[in-house]
Amino acid sequence: MRNSDNFGPAGAGVGAIFVPAIAAALRRPLTRPLLGTALCLGLLWAALNRAGPIDFAGIWQIVLAIPASNWAAAALLSGISFWAVGRYDAAIHKLLRTGYGSDQASSAGRCAIAIGQAAGFGLITGAFIRWVWGQGSVPALLAAKVTACVGACFLICASFWVLLLLPVTSVPYANLGPVAAMSLLCACIWASWSFSDWVPKGRLNHLPPIPPIRAQLRLLALTAVDLGCAALAFWELLPNPDLVSPLVLVVAFSIAVLLGLASNSPSGLGAFDMTLLLLLPMVPDAQLLASCIAFRIVYFALPAVLAGTAVMARILRPAPSPNLTPPAPTAHPDLSNANNAELRLAEAGGKGFITCSENSILAIAQLSQTKVGLFDPVGSIHPALTSLQAHAQHEDRSAALYKCTAKTALVARKFGWATLRIAQDAVLDPQRFDLGRPACRQLRRKLRKVDAQGLHVEHIPAGHPLPLHQIAQVDAQWAARHGTPRGFSMSRPSDAPLHRQQVFLIWRGLKLQGYCSFHQTDKAWAVDLMPQIPCAPDGAMHLAIYTAIEAARAIGIPRLSLAAVPAPIPRSKRLSGILHRAMCQRLSNPGLHQFKASFGPRWVPLYLVAPTPLGLVAAGVQITRAINAKPKHKTHDHYERNMFASDTAVMARRP
Repeated sequence: MRNSDNFGPAGAGVGAIFVPAIAAALRRPLTRPLLGTALCLGLLWAALNRAGPIDFAGIWQIVLAIPASNWAAAALLSGISFWAVGRYDAAIHKLLRTGYGSDQASSAGRCAIAIGQAAGFGLITGAFIRWVWGQGSVPALLAAKVTACVGACFLICASFWVLLLLPVTSVPYANLGPVAAMSLLCACIWASWSFSDWVPKGRLNHLPPIPPIRAQLRLLALTAVDLGCAALAFWELLPNPDLVSPLVLVVAFSIAVLLGLASNSPSGLGAFDMTLLLLLPMVPDAQLLASCIAFRIVYFALPAVLAGTAVMARILRPAPSPNLTPPAPTAHPDLSNANNAELRLAEAGGKGFITCSENSILAIAQLSQTKVGLFDPVGSIHPALTSLQAHAQHEDRSAALYKCTAKTALVARKFGWATLRIAQDAVLDPQRFDLGRPACRQLRRKLRKVDAQGLHVEHIPAGHPLPLHQIAQVDAQWAARHGTPRGFSMSRPSDAPLHRQQVFLIWRGLKLQGYCSFHQTDKAWAVDLMPQIPCAPDGAMHLAIYTAIEAARAIGIPRLSLAAVPAPIPRSKRLSGILHRAMCQRLSNPGLHQFKASFGPRWVPLYLVAPTPLGLVAAGVQITRAINAKPKHKTHDHYERNMFASDTAVMARRP
């Protein structure tokens, strides 16, 4: 016991000295390549010892005895495998939105992977070849990011297929493989659904976005083609392929490829061979080693020579540099004549526009799985729908058009798109608005009630100073009572461009009770924000909206929108009815509907349209989630960053 007691502290002391030293060494740039090389040599030595005495002359005779037809079949299968490998780069460039052409990206990816897997240290060699192939149009950092993304996606997808097919092998606990594979797939899908719109901050801002579900499924299919064809090429080169089934070989081959990549050794030397010797005991060692040599000739050496030739030819005869700038959305289209003032919403909050044709512009927003068009397009409808679908397909997303009118929905239905009525817009004509109508009796009661409260509504035209500090206080009190403001197709106080809107301030003495703001064009206004403090008199917002209607009448505005509310909930048991009920339950606000109805508006139906019913459901779920999502920054950041007038200056200007 005395010896044991003495050994404990000594062992702890040795560990305290060497463990940090080892950890520090692993962080050095040259340590990992040297460690990979040592691992490669160790596994190669283990493979040779596992095979017993090696007759190299006999193994080479086995290689030479492989029929020419098998060599040709293996070469053909290798070509298909490299075709799938090249599509990886095209998918990653789409994900990163580099604007790099798919054909150029695929060619660069095939050359980089062919040379990288033959030379080893794929991250370094692959990034270098991609940078050289880009001829200066692809920055070194982008080439490294594409290389890392391709490697990470391949490892994840290959792990999925290995785990899914693991029960065909005799590996311990192989039956748990499919459970782990489905868990991995569900985790990737969940991450894509939940975090594709997440913008990394700080040290994580270099991370690429998570691929959409469509892109993930495409990468899984490409990996299956890649690994399957490569494994079948190896199977074609076996002297006696009847000894092992193709499915078992695919799994063993995939595991060997993963370990070969982890070793960073040229063509997986050592790790690849040792893994196959352990997982394929039914194949004689000499035949298996001969097949490894033949496979390296077909799958590693020959593609590396061809890729090296292509790279040298590109260096000696440079091709025109590709344009890496993706088609930029129209930043600030002329919306002055638009009939829908809500299109101004797309100018802020991360949204934008796409130019669909010479006379067609569409506001867009991007969700994790869907490219969403907002409202009716400005101009022709058909080019807008076609362009929206093309942009969505280019980014491996589905397309949808949200809050469009019946005219646009009818055109979409003629093209075979699925449609769903989801809202109704409260529209007024200020030039014909009559407070004496029976439909406005509740509004008249509210205005009579608020007359005795000493309220005054001040109209602040666009571009004039605003009492931003008091506005921020109103927003804070409103949010404290009602919770997170809704977003996406509605402005949040932190994002609303109040300096470009028509703003109506509700004053009670020197204290701001609330305000309402309106998007504006030459032909229309649309209400945006309507917050008020909890103790504001009943009817204060009615007075502000009525004042806005009179102001719009005075300058000849023919259309004023009080914005949309959810449409009446149908009793249909169809999928569209279920989706509509689910959206309305999350977004309905009976009090808001009653408030807008007191102005006697004309209710204009609005629709959600998508190319397929499944896309319609997915878009509805994502839009509902985006509307209720928490803002990415605090409520008053916008006002703090854009303070351009003091309260005293505004007070001095007030009558």
